[in-house]
Amino acid sequence: MKLRLVTLLSLAAVCVAQANPINIGVTLDLGAPFTPFTTPVSIANGDHVVNTVDFLGNETLTLNSASQMVSYLFANDNNSSFTINNIQLSFLGFSGTGGASSSYLFGTQSSGQAALSPSFSFFLTGGQSATFSGFQVSYDVQSIAVSPETYYASYLNVSNGVVGSGGGSSVPDSASSLFLLGLGLSGLTCFRGRRKV
Repeated sequence: MKLRLVTLLSLAAVCVAQANPINIGVTLDLGAPFTPFTTPVSIANGDHVVNTVDFLGNETLTLNSASQMVSYLFANDNNSSFTINNIQLSFLGFSGTGGASSSYLFGTQSSGQAALSPSFSFFLTGGQSATFSGFQVSYDVQSIAVSPETYYASYLNVSNGVVGSGGGSSVPDSASSLFLLGLGLSGLTCFRGRRKV
């Protein structure tokens, strides 16, 4: 009886050891969404990855039915590939319209690129929107070409999304910000020129 118990406990320990949890936490500026890690992260086949992304300050992001979002973990290997499954996307600081949910499940995804990059496309239906101040993506790593692989940065790529502040107002895009800065500087120059005359 003791031998059977020891054998069962040993098997349980082996099963638990195979699903190594990898927890990643990133604070991301939506104006510059590439974020290098302070310490690189090593991920191997069989690992369970939990990537929590908080937006800087009180920034928010709003997605609708035409939106696509990809959350990348970058590696230095240019000849990699991956397959991940049991993918879950959960919004932090969530508010939604039209019956949008704060959490979504996805199946298996594969790609031949040097990044772990779960992709979320057109998962909201017509009339739905999701506004959030961060998100959490979790998945099981079925296979990566180089295992373990070292990942050094996080990047968020969004199409048809609206960046806002905690109050929901729009934030100018970088081109508008540069235009306004240039306009302000030229106004100062004109004002200084008038004072000298």
